[in-house]
Amino acid sequence: MVVLRQRWWWVVAGAIVALLIGGLAIYFRSPLPLLLDWRPLPAAQVEARLADRAATLALTAGARRRAAERLAGQRANPQWTAFTSVNLVNDLLADGEMIWAATNGGLARWNVLSAEVLKLTTANGLPSNKVTALGVDADGALWMGTDAGAVQVRADGSLRRFTLADGLADPFVYAVQGASDGSVWFGTPRGATRLGRDGQARTVRFLSPRSGWPGDLMQPRFADVVAVAEGPDGAVWLSTPAGVRVFYADGRQRFLSLDDLGYGQVTAFAFAPDGAVLMAVNTLRTDTGVGFGVLRLTPDRRLERALVLEQTAQEAISGSLFRDLAVGADGVIWVATDSGALRLQPDGSYEIIGVAPQSGAALTFVQRVASGADGAIWFGTDRGIARLLPDGAWQVLQDGNGPVDSANRLTSLARAPNGDLWIGAEQGLSRLDGAGTWQSFRSDLLSPNITALESDAAGDLWVGTGQGVFRVTPDLPEWLQLPDSPDWPANAHVLALAATGDGALWVGAYYEGAFRRDAEGNWRQFSEADGLAGSTVQAIAAAPDGSLWFGTENGLSRLSMDGHWQRFGSADGLPVGAVRDILALADGSLLLALADIAEGGSLIRRGADGSWQMLLPPGGEIAGGIQCLAVAPDATIWIGTARDGLLRLGQDGSLERFTVEAGLAGNTVNALLLAPDGSLWVATDGGLSRRTP
Repeated sequence: MVVLRQRWWWVVAGAIVALLIGGLAIYFRSPLPLLLDWRPLPAAQVEARLADRAATLALTAGARRRAAERLAGQRANPQWTAFTSVNLVNDLLADGEMIWAATNGGLARWNVLSAEVLKLTTANGLPSNKVTALGVDADGALWMGTDAGAVQVRADGSLRRFTLADGLADPFVYAVQGASDGSVWFGTPRGATRLGRDGQARTVRFLSPRSGWPGDLMQPRFADVVAVAEGPDGAVWLSTPAGVRVFYADGRQRFLSLDDLGYGQVTAFAFAPDGAVLMAVNTLRTDTGVGFGVLRLTPDRRLERALVLEQTAQEAISGSLFRDLAVGADGVIWVATDSGALRLQPDGSYEIIGVAPQSGAALTFVQRVASGADGAIWFGTDRGIARLLPDGAWQVLQDGNGPVDSANRLTSLARAPNGDLWIGAEQGLSRLDGAGTWQSFRSDLLSPNITALESDAAGDLWVGTGQGVFRVTPDLPEWLQLPDSPDWPANAHVLALAATGDGALWVGAYYEGAFRRDAEGNWRQFSEADGLAGSTVQAIAAAPDGSLWFGTENGLSRLSMDGHWQRFGSADGLPVGAVRDILALADGSLLLALADIAEGGSLIRRGADGSWQMLLPPGGEIAGGIQCLAVAPDATIWIGTARDGLLRLGQDGSLERFTVEAGLAGNTVNALLLAPDGSLWVATDGGLSRRTP
């Protein structure tokens, strides 16, 4: 009896183990690698396949162009217009006389001959302005990867979305590759998804290398697939932190481990005409330590190091990341690096090109490199696109019709007395005049991290940064760094600005309280000892009665015309939380945006009689927090949130939300401004949006 019971338990244990193994196999759907022999194609056949692929692109180029033009002409959200920069390039697709660019400001299509650019943004229906990858499927349709899923531009100018609900492994798409069998592959942080021609999606997941902690066994981490490419023979190559996986059309697989690769993840693939596979690797073991370089896998399965650079080999590229690869018609290997374009000759010699000759355009932070059918080499950078022609001439394509910030992370807005719109960003300052002309301002004196803007009655623009205050006078571009007083702390982080009718400027700073500069240029600092509720002043508003209100991390303060300070906190009926923004209304009431770490954001109204009214409670619709406020003439309240888009609160209490799906450039709203014509300008982390009435 005891023996039978023991056998029974062994049977149960074996069944449990079998179920676990089977469940994991189904869940991960990642068959074990098979170290099979290569079946390399002859060089002539490889060249023929590459030529066929180029011919397919050429035949369908006109259809892609027309589809994009149809999409641009039929805005999905007519009330919304997006103003973005397409100078930060995440991916490139050379397409005859057109070059497609995946950018942080949407999809850009440049005409090489005229240098004209067509932009597609969330206002045209894209799921996000951050387009991360581009690909073309076997039917010639254009696919885009974004940080909010993938999307296909159909021939009729409509969009087909591919999201988590459709089988995509993760919303953030690193890479898109159309395969010759009609499928499309997507690399994501949680594996690779293959979308078949029949519409069926299958995700292949890989386990990331373990840290060695026992807890990792209960919490498996999936390996991200950062690069996907199809070789001339139809094999699909995937790069993961665990190595390289190759999937053949006949079901075979191949695996290259980290040891094979010199312990480094491959960031890009390229295929040479002789059948060799080129791989960029950012971590390679060397005799003296660690380096980075380019690996070459020959047709007879030999893994060679085409280029190895020590981390300290040359200061110009020490620590630089290798991001992309391309092979020119002359056999030259081009590498996209953080320090410029690296040109690797067949004999192993190389050079770094950090500035495009003739044009003088910087080639720093090259993210993508692509080879055109005409022999030209394209480079996507953080400052536009550069092209090297076969005759050695250079062409540079840059977008000047948008904010100076190529990442489109806009922080602040201000309107000048003449109607010009000023836009502050993490990378600089831009101006949009009444004629729709953009102008960008950069200065070695000006800190690039702009945090606040304020325009005074004299037409001066006050610029708050992470390193103090600057003033831009009407006769641009004269910059005056302020303050001109020894009482100002060095590199004060400015959070708020307010110009008052007496010619004074008030400045709110991080952990330094508030400062006042009078019309004569004299500065004075105010702290908690003077009456501020906290040492970090995030908002300042001037009320119609001449008093000033200060929002801090510990509540609200008021400075009356006679110099009397008053604090307001939980004992006075104000909820606990930091005051992020203040609007002083004409009837003497206040609107307050509060943020609490535990409960989230809330919207409060303080009546002219001192009463408090909770308009939006903590959490709920504004769980992510409120960034900014604006009030329309009809008393509609516009609310910019930290991650939940834009809200409109009507007088009747109705609440309407606008996100990127409605045409907003980004879901993080940092500043709002209402124009005299009723338009609402919205500064987001994805660009500038305008909503017309």
